[in-house]
Amino acid sequence: MGKDLRLLFAFCLIGLIVLVVAALSIMRLSHLNDEISVVANHRVPALEASAGILTSFLNYRLQNSNILSATSAEERIEYERILTQAKTQLSDQLNRMSELAKAEEAKALTDALIRDISRFFALQVEQMTLLDTAGLDEALLMQNQEMKMLREAVTNDVRSLVDFQKQRIRDSDDQTNQVYDQSLMFLGIILLMSIVLVFLLATLFTKSILRPTRVALSAAESIANGDLTQPIEDDGDDELAQLVAALVQMQSNLRHAIEEIKESSDMLASTSEELSIVTQQSNNGINEQNQQLEMSVSAVTELTAAIAEVARNAVGTSKESENANQKASTGKMQVQNTISEVQAVLKKYGCNRYWT
Repeated sequence: MGKDLRLLFAFCLIGLIVLVVAALSIMRLSHLNDEISVVANHRVPALEASAGILTSFLNYRLQNSNILSATSAEERIEYERILTQAKTQLSDQLNRMSELAKAEEAKALTDALIRDISRFFALQVEQMTLLDTAGLDEALLMQNQEMKMLREAVTNDVRSLVDFQKQRIRDSDDQTNQVYDQSLMFLGIILLMSIVLVFLLATLFTKSILRPTRVALSAAESIANGDLTQPIEDDGDDELAQLVAALVQMQSNLRHAIEEIKESSDMLASTSEELSIVTQQSNNGINEQNQQLEMSVSAVTELTAAIAEVARNAVGTSKESENANQKASTGKMQVQNTISEVQAVLKKYGCNRYWT
């Protein structure tokens, strides 16, 4: 595997580790978010609904007491209107509680509360009828006996429901903390494993780079120091292994080149010895030729002296010949002049025919 592919594989593996850690973190955070959502969307609203039921029930009881203490028909009508609103509000709170109750225990507590409040509504209607037919004393007696027991039952139901919701919130809080602690521990373990794995990958990858690099450096230093006999390991097929193989080839080529240079040097030394012998023989021949040349120079010198003597004699003879030629020319001219004068005399006296 080449260095490029190895590096790509290492980074892809690290990226995969990061992706796995991120996915697991998202899963744990999603679980934690689910717990928080349950608390925010169910536990707290259910607790608020329980408190709202208790508040609405107290308001309903207050308006019922106001009706009993009303001093006029108009005042009673107004309190009855407010009582009807309180009853509607309490019914809405009960319906909301029924929707929020998901656990079996919560449903059972809610159903018991609805039954008791429904019975209290029925007793309140009977109380109003008793107030109109039997008077205030009978109505107050009913309120202090039967309705008191239902008031206490409803109050206990609401408190039980509130306590249950508080306990569920505490359980959710404990579970949320547990999920948070488990998430931290889980992420810590995953991160530690990731760090160890990345360290191992980095170590292996670094060794895969440093080992052939050191081999190449050692080979280059040996070649630089002139040692071409040290063996070089060239296993592998990546780029650094190819570099080491090139150094091995260079070492082999240099060794062969040096061997050829050595052989050429030996041949050159042998040729130099032969050339020295030939040169010595040539020097001896040149010395003999120099001696013969000196003898030839002596002979040429003597010949030159003889030629110079002959030349001097020739020059003297040439000068005498020139003098004789001049004298001959002068004599010839004098003869011609004499002939010319004779011809002129003969012509003058008409004796020219005798001359010819």
